[in-house]
Amino acid sequence: FTGTDLFWNLQGSITQDLGDGLVFKGGIDNDPVLRLRAYSQVGFSAQNFSLKFAPFLGAFNSAQKWFNPGLDASVEYNWPGIIFVRGGFLTTFAPLSKTGDYYLGALYGAVGVQVENGIITFNAQDKTATFLTATGNTAVDESTKYWLDTEMFIKNFPLRWAILTGYQVTSRSYVTTSETATPVYSLLLGGRFSWDFGPDLSAYVQGETSYFNTGLGSTTMNVAATTPILDVVGGLRYHL
Repeated sequence: FTGTDLFWNLQGSITQDLGDGLVFKGGIDNDPVLRLRAYSQVGFSAQNFSLKFAPFLGAFNSAQKWFNPGLDASVEYNWPGIIFVRGGFLTTFAPLSKTGDYYLGALYGAVGVQVENGIITFNAQDKTATFLTATGNTAVDESTKYWLDTEMFIKNFPLRWAILTGYQVTSRSYVTTSETATPVYSLLLGGRFSWDFGPDLSAYVQGETSYFNTGLGSTTMNVAATTPILDVVGGLRYHL
């Protein structure tokens, strides 16, 4: 990592209400760890409970294996106006048997408290991608992140804003007869703004920086620990 590398990312999805608490969502997702995935999700909601299943295909993530099937599932329970909890997992099914095979896995959870004019959410997420690069050789990308999302709003006002604080460990490991790991430990700080342009259109922009990065073991840092690493995301949601 040189500090000038850019990871460009474009995602999109379409959601359709099927009635009787059923919702369909299909789209394309891209992630620095979990790579490119195309998914189709079916969600079921009943009162304060929701359950979502999303079969997906890891697409064009290795030259030898164009598609890799998997499943993403999540569950959420909400006590209206008080607290909510949600969690889920992501996994692929195919084994690592030949060069180009890969395994994707993730676990995530959140607990949120609803206060007057705000929502405070603690999030935890762990992601892993393991690629068989040659016989007996694997490369593993990992990311573990904990962060607090404090969103604030004013009733009947279209602007919402949030403060993000957290901690993250990212790593790439090379495994042969022994393992070489390159972990980087980071403190995170960011913010988010979203604006409702009426009932059919909303937009948001979110920025996050790892303002302190340190590496241990076999990690070689080409960027000073005080150099901020930026992650900026923007998006639109339109309701037909």
